[in-house]
Amino acid sequence: MVHPYIAHVRENSGEIQSVREHSLHTAKLCQEYGVPEWKDFLYVLGLLHDVGKYQPTFQRRIRGEAVRVEHSLCGALAAQEKYPMPASLMLEYCIAGHHAGLPDGGFANDTEEQSTLQGRLKRQVEDFGEYQRELELPELDVPKWTQLLIGDCGKQIDRLVDKFAFLTRYAF
Repeated sequence: MVHPYIAHVRENSGEIQSVREHSLHTAKLCQEYGVPEWKDFLYVLGLLHDVGKYQPTFQRRIRGEAVRVEHSLCGALAAQEKYPMPASLMLEYCIAGHHAGLPDGGFANDTEEQSTLQGRLKRQVEDFGEYQRELELPELDVPKWTQLLIGDCGKQIDRLVDKFAFLTRYAF
């Protein structure tokens, strides 16, 4: 079987796992390990984490060419495009950091050279839109998700910030 989009190749056996297969398995695992209120959100997180592997340069790399390519940023960009704030922001942090750790958020005026989330989101990526043909992104009940986030914070912004940070780490 020809695998046009490869996520992993096992060194010892040469067994190939497609990006679609890897993404669906990761999404299901994330969902299984999550608390009930977060299962849908975590499914999306797992589904999007490696959509950057649909980039042509990543596919050249996985097939043995010595090229560098950043793939973790693409899922963050896809989350930003598909889902509203604040859910998209939490997804962006987790997906962009899934190899190097949660990034510093940074500031809106950060440049693409900076390693902050805001800086990295400005970097150019190759077309990875093929993921939309292979993976179906579910809708999230963002108002319900947001209510879970803010529900017990009252008007205390410091409590909300702490809870967002905690739940981002939980999702990560």
